[in-house]
Amino acid sequence: MASRPLSSTKALWRLPFGHYSESDTVNRIQRQHILSRDDNTCCDCKLKLARHMEVRHLDENHDNDQDSNLACICPFCHLRDHLGPTGFASAGTIVGAPTLTQGQINSLSLAIWYIQARVTSTADIRKEPARLDPDNEETSMQRLLELSMGIWKDLSISSVKFAPVFSARITEPDVLGGILNELHETSPDTYAKREALLAGLHILPSREAFGVQCMTWFDEFDRTRPISSWRKGLESFLVRTETSADELLSELDTPPPPVNPTTELLGRPLGPDSESDESQGRIRRTGGRYE
Repeated sequence: MASRPLSSTKALWRLPFGHYSESDTVNRIQRQHILSRDDNTCCDCKLKLARHMEVRHLDENHDNDQDSNLACICPFCHLRDHLGPTGFASAGTIVGAPTLTQGQINSLSLAIWYIQARVTSTADIRKEPARLDPDNEETSMQRLLELSMGIWKDLSISSVKFAPVFSARITEPDVLGGILNELHETSPDTYAKREALLAGLHILPSREAFGVQCMTWFDEFDRTRPISSWRKGLESFLVRTETSADELLSELDTPPPPVNPTTELLGRPLGPDSESDESQGRIRRTGGRYE
């Protein structure tokens, strides 16, 4: 399933991070109604979790609280709709991953976080091998832990790998959000067609921003999914990205590739004019790719 384009408008800029989440007591009753109606299933990526799902306004008008305009959404897909609050809360970074969807990144993130939380060392594997892996394969579980570390590192630096000249600033959601705010105000038609411009860009959620939620999710996974069951998801990442496990593992101790400072501007700067264009951020094009 294709991902919706990243979004930001001035009207949505200052909404609090976590609105219509489990911590939002103002909209609690309506939120529970929508989640029950939608079976706690994300309208975008179809992720289903028993707790901490949120509600999205389909027309992006947060004054329109009609049930028909509301849908259950996972907290990771919801980050795409609110780049300002996402950046201010350090809840994620923008990454270039053209072979993946947001939903696949969401599932990978959960798998990696869970594996790394439950299998933190070889000692843990030896302590509870039966729960961690029905086959009691200690070396297999150690390999799974290392693979999760390699994939997370690869995802984390994918903005650099996707486009060597990708500005470090543009990995910050609120910086791109500011650019999109200006585009929405000055060129609504271009903003409406931003999907092509931003193709391949997704949000990599931050584990630290979802610490409370992860405690609940991981307890649920302990009851329903052995850690070994996540292996298939990690292996599917290797297939989609045409990467071998050995290649990823060999890069664990390798520093990320350097950023090439040579860039070609795509049209005018997408942001207010200032003496320091870099402080506003730009969308750039290199080798047919956008960043």
